Amino acid sequence: MWKDLLQFGRETLIQPLRGGKRHNLASIIKKRTVEPYNADHELVSHRTKKPDAATLLANAVSAKIEDGNLKAAIRIMCSEDKPASNSDSVYAQLLDKHPSPPPERGVIPDAQPMVAVQMTEPDVLQAIRSFPAGSAGGPDGVRPQHVLEMVNCREAGPELLSALTGFVNCLLQGEIHPRVSPVLFSGNLIALEKKTGGVRPIAVGYTLRRIAAKCTNSYAASQLADYFSPIQLGVGTPGGCSSRHQTIH
Repeated sequence: MWKDLLQFGRETLIQPLRGGKRHNLASIIKKRTVEPYNADHELVSHRTKKPDAATLLANAVSAKIEDGNLKAAIRIMCSEDKPASNSDSVYAQLLDKHPSPPPERGVIPDAQPMVAVQMTEPDVLQAIRSFPAGSAGGPDGVRPQHVLEMVNCREAGPELLSALTGFVNCLLQGEIHPRVSPVLFSGNLIALEKKTGGVRPIAVGYTLRRIAAKCTNSYAASQLADYFSPIQLGVGTPGGCSSRHQTIH
């Protein structure tokens, strides 16, 4: 079950080699959801010559424009960061930014005896809709837009939203297999070369895990806003110090 879930994007949403009138994309995707499918041969066929930096930049900007995220497209064009090379030096710098935990670190309490907060379907739907346009997918390739389109489907959307809510609550309760946890809570790590030197790591995790994180962050912010205010206005206070300043005056 876990394998099918984590490989859904790779096995089902991969772009087919052929298109056109005789190969309807919607029909192909629907067929893959009910019949076993192996994408390995298409993954091999998709391997082409690595594009140069200019092509990568143009593709990234075009993708953001197609997603309707003009702000992200402009940010990419104006950024002076560029993808770092695949070298031992870059790898060593990434390790320095993500050191291993100290051996004397305290033991994390067992979450099983605790009663975790439970999310509702409106909570999960709000989290899905809160992703910026064009948000990237994690290791499985499933993007937030994929999930949004599926939950908006009239036929299977309500059932999927119910299943996603159950999945989120399963994660919050700690009911996840120990062998699955390191995978689900991992992500794609991208290294960018900074203008001032060094590398900037960017991690993109699984969309399913990010949905659960958004739900819990939203709940925590709503609970902590009154507790922190007015000493700290960075949590649950839209506008932060600016809104507080306007209220006083």
